[in-house]
Amino acid sequence: MRNSVRSKILRRIRGKGRGFVWVTRDFRDLGGFGAVDRALSRLAQDGSVRRLSRGVYDYPKTHPRLGVIYPNIDRVAQAIARKNGSKLQVAGSRAANALGISTQVPAKAVYLTDGYTRNVRVLDQVIQFRRRTPRSLAGAGTSGGMVLQAFDHLGPDGVTPDVVQKLGRALSAADKDQLKAVAPDAPVWAQVPIAQVLQAPSVHP
Repeated sequence: MRNSVRSKILRRIRGKGRGFVWVTRDFRDLGGFGAVDRALSRLAQDGSVRRLSRGVYDYPKTHPRLGVIYPNIDRVAQAIARKNGSKLQVAGSRAANALGISTQVPAKAVYLTDGYTRNVRVLDQVIQFRRRTPRSLAGAGTSGGMVLQAFDHLGPDGVTPDVVQKLGRALSAADKDQLKAVAPDAPVWAQVPIAQVLQAPSVHP
């Protein structure tokens, strides 16, 4: 058992900690596809891991009163993108909410990708992947890319001085470096507020 594919997978999963989301390809160095797939299926059956979707599993967090916690949907989307070898960008209202510049809680989990447009059911929720051009995926997976998506969602009238101030304080120096790198891909109207965000002092280094 010590050297079995199943035990190796379980050690890797536990080593990463609860809440992490895995895909089958994350374990391809531990055995053939069939062996890995069978091992994960057995681990899901005995409750060691939770199957979220085809080829996607997590080591779920638990709560003393609530029991097993729902998975972090961003981590699930990232894992699916990793499974498919595609880029991923948090879209629209979800990006604005994650950055703290909108209180609107997005009803749908929407992500932009260079892969196929499709819906993936994860437990009782649907993740929407929408294929977009490389320009729309500028800074994919970075805070800079999220700012571009949030600005696109809010539009010229929604990117107020208050939004600029909040972003300027919230983004770290590293985040601002990422934003500076993707700024040329932003629309003309967004260039001034982006410059203002970059010039504002950050609360975090």
